[in-house]
Amino acid sequence: MDEQYISYETAKLADEKGVDLYTKIIYVETEEHTMTDHHNGNEYTFEYKPPHLHHENFNHSYDKLLCKAYNQTILHKWLREVNNIHVEIHRDEDMWKFELYTIIGGNKHIPTEFKNYSTYEDALEGGLVAGLNLIK
Repeated sequence: MDEQYISYETAKLADEKGVDLYTKIIYVETEEHTMTDHHNGNEYTFEYKPPHLHHENFNHSYDKLLCKAYNQTILHKWLREVNNIHVEIHRDEDMWKFELYTIIGGNKHIPTEFKNYSTYEDALEGGLVAGLNLIK
């Protein structure tokens, strides 16, 4: 199984909300560029590449660092332990949903607009976004 990383949009929101955790994975945007092969002198043009996951050890001058990328589990834990917001995922018939709770003074339900998601990971991503949006 692979780790499920948050989407670029969620990563940008996490960055805006002050999430700054250790991760080796980042989002970069690759600019259009031309390279010359020093062995044969041929030039190669590479097209623009929209935001995508990359390992932190990049050093290409044509890759622009956008923000850190976290896996869903670590962001879920950060919301719970740092901001006292718990995202709970439920299966309802053939769809997935999330609910938010504050864990200050016992679990207290936070009113949540319910949406249906086809996968657990999509529901968790929706809950993470909703939780991040509660942070001032």
